[in-house]
Amino acid sequence: MLTDLDKPPLSGSRPWQGPVAVVLEVLAAIGVLVSLGYTFSMLSALPAEIPSHFNLLGEPDAWTQNTGVVLILPAVAVLIYALCTLAVRYPHRMKYPWAITAENATSSYRMTHQIVLIEKVVIVWMLAYLSWTTIQSALSGGDVINESILFGFIFLAVFAPGVILVSHFSAISKRNATPHEVS
Repeated sequence: MLTDLDKPPLSGSRPWQGPVAVVLEVLAAIGVLVSLGYTFSMLSALPAEIPSHFNLLGEPDAWTQNTGVVLILPAVAVLIYALCTLAVRYPHRMKYPWAITAENATSSYRMTHQIVLIEKVVIVWMLAYLSWTTIQSALSGGDVINESILFGFIFLAVFAPGVILVSHFSAISKRNATPHEVS
C-alpha cells in the first residue's frame, strides 16, 4: 500500500465537478442553514422541558431543562459539513483499500468525492430533520418522529455509497477486460 506521500496528488480543483455536484453542494448548505435557522428561530418558544432522547418508536423517553441541547444537532451538522468539505479537497490523503496509482487515481478520487458529497447531503438533512422533530416534540409534548423518514435517511446513507462502489468497480472490470471477454 502506498503512503500518502506516494499517492498521486489531485490535479485540478476537484475530482467531480458538474451540475450534479453543484446541486448536491447547494442542498447540503441549505440543509445546514435550515437546521441553524429553524433552531435559532424557535429557541425563545421552547418550553422549560425538552426531549433529550427518543426510543426506537420515536417517542421521547428522556427530558431535560437545558434548552441548549437543541443546539447540538445543528452544531454537528455544521461540523459534518465542514469536515466533508475539507476531506474532498485532499482525496490523496485518504485511506483506500486498494493501491492508488497514476492510472486509477482520478477515478478513485472522483468516486470518493461522490460518496462523501452524497453522505454529506444525507447526514446534514437527517440532522436537520432530527432538530425539527426534537423542537416539535418539545412544543407538542409528544412524539413526532416519523420512523419511515428516519429509516429512509439511514437507507440512503448506506445504499447510495454501495451503488457508487458497484458502479466504480464495474467500470474498472470492463476497462481491464480483454476484448474477447466483454460481451
